Amino acid sequence: MRRKEISQMIKATSQSVCSGITGCQVEILGSGAELLREYRGVTAAMYRSLRGHMPEELAKEVLVSITKEAIKQAEEKR
Repeated sequence: MRRKEISQMIKATSQSVCSGITGCQVEILGSGAELLREYRGVTAAMYRSLRGHMPEELAKEVLVSITKEAIKQAEEKR
């Protein structure tokens, strides 16, 4: 996968992180509406996996933190 595609995927995933998670907010750095639909399942799977190992609130925080860090790194590489 090229760097641009990875960056777009990260942005779309960051949008879907908060989908259906009450009280969750993530800074959105791009639209990626089509990719949002495509990668929503990936984010949901990540969240379910985290929930298997920790309480709900901590899982939310970890997923948001992972996503923000990935976005930050992708933006720095541009």
